[in-house]
Amino acid sequence: MKPNNTAERQSTSIKISEIVADLALQPRAEMNEQAIAEYAAHLDELPPIVLMKDAAGVLRLVDGWHRLRAHERAARTCVPSLVLDGERTDAVVYAAGANSLHGVRRTNADKRRAVEMLLACSEWEERSAKEVARVCRVSDMLVADIRRGKQVDRLEGVIQNLLTHRFDELNDTIAALREIRDGRGYLRSHRTFEDYLRGRFGLSPKFDVAIIELMIELWRPAPTDDSLDSESQASVDLDIREEVA
Repeated sequence: MKPNNTAERQSTSIKISEIVADLALQPRAEMNEQAIAEYAAHLDELPPIVLMKDAAGVLRLVDGWHRLRAHERAARTCVPSLVLDGERTDAVVYAAGANSLHGVRRTNADKRRAVEMLLACSEWEERSAKEVARVCRVSDMLVADIRRGKQVDRLEGVIQNLLTHRFDELNDTIAALREIRDGRGYLRSHRTFEDYLRGRFGLSPKFDVAIIELMIELWRPAPTDDSLDSESQASVDLDIREEVA
């Protein structure tokens, strides 16, 4: 499980205490403890880790998380490092493509983590799927799938916010309107409650009815497979197969 040292690269010894191991630049979904133990037993055979140094002198780890942990486990205070110049965005791009050709083989979770890490960078969130896939060394289909998932997460957040907060506010609003109606408070400024709703808030007496109708529509069961005719069912099955393919 040793990294492939396919090319000799000039490196320098860097104090581990000076290295910033930012978890936001960690392309692994989780660390492999077996790999760390094996690396710790063969430190002199390992290639250098890769750091990126920004204009402020910050040294960010962009490749070699297992190797760094192995040196720490072996109680080393320094680690052979290849130092490149680059700001944080450069570090994200480099880290997203790391481990694809060496080291512990990437899992599917690692690949997804790399894509998510790059998409979290403001300069890359709107880039094409092919561009992101090229950097992360994954398929553009995976990038598209992750983007769909992020969109669903965002929409579900909107829905949850509505269910958690807005319905409470809506109930309070309806209760207040009903109290004004039942207590005839609208007579201070309007002859009828309907005139009050329209003139004061731009609402209509159908306000409650519209909310009830919305909830009925949302809770109406979706058509079951049994309710679809054979032609429609065949179309649905085709759509699913195309999505999975």
